[in-house]
Amino acid sequence: MKKITNDYFIKFCDVVKNSMIEPSNFEKCLTNMIDASLDTNGNTYVYTDDEYNMQVLKLDEYTEDFDQKRRLKIKEYISDLNEKNNCSYKPPAVDAVCVNKNNEWFLIEFKNQKLDSAVNGSTKKMLSSIWLIAYMYSTLSEKISDEQDILKFARENITFITVVNSEKKR
Repeated sequence: MKKITNDYFIKFCDVVKNSMIEPSNFEKCLTNMIDASLDTNGNTYVYTDDEYNMQVLKLDEYTEDFDQKRRLKIKEYISDLNEKNNCSYKPPAVDAVCVNKNNEWFLIEFKNQKLDSAVNGSTKKMLSSIWLIAYMYSTLSEKISDEQDILKFARENITFITVVNSEKKR
């Protein structure tokens, strides 16, 4: 597995780690392309190219921490809130994020379904992931770039990729 060692990816990993309730849980967020592509429902790996397997950050793992943080904030305001009434909300997030040495971001969603369904299902995750990334940077008073406009940054620096299982028919 190839490790991503550029400053942009390392900074992103630091931002994710520092925005977590328990930074020691960050290790669950680091994985590789093959493991990030696992479809747990079908127990199938969508991406299987061992030659081009590389390290990625599994943004979907961060959403567990995000949900815990959100619940703690709710409890601060509503003291008698119990777990039964405390709805879980994990924002949808892409399976993998990597950043290259030119600060080009790749948000990757793996889908074990037909192409049309996969593309439609990925859109919400892609937009939510941009929001999550902007949220993490803003909570730490960090800048994702010299630009303050996250939408401009996304248009210029983020590429969305949906990877579908080649065995699925259109």
